[in-house]
Amino acid sequence: MPADHGRAGHGKSRPREIVPLRHVMKNDAVKAIAVYMATRGFWRQGFNTFYPLGYLANRYPRLPQIVLGSTFAPLVLFAVPFIRHVWVIILITFAMGAFSAFSRASIIAIRTELG
Repeated sequence: MPADHGRAGHGKSRPREIVPLRHVMKNDAVKAIAVYMATRGFWRQGFNTFYPLGYLANRYPRLPQIVLGSTFAPLVLFAVPFIRHVWVIILITFAMGAFSAFSRASIIAIRTELG
C-alpha cells in the first residue's frame, strides 16, 4: 500500500495518479492472475458438474446432502494449522472439493428443477 500523503495536517494533498489498464496489464504477474480468474469458473464448474455425485442427488434426499457437504467442506480448514507435509495439503484440497461437490450436486439439481 502506498503511503497516505493526503492526510490532514500534512500540507497539501495531491491527486493520485491513475495508471492506465494497458500499463498494468504489462506486468506478468497481473497477466497470470487475470488468466487464472477468467478461467477458474470453467475448470471449477467442470469438476463439480462431471463429478459422479449427480447420481446421488437423484436417488437420495437432497437436503441432507446439502447440509453435510456445506458443513464439512469448511470444517476441513481447521486442519490447516496442523499441516506438516505437502501430501496433506493435497488430501485436504481433495476433501474440500469432494464435500463441496457433494452439496453442489443437490443444489444444481434443485436449481434445474426450479428453473
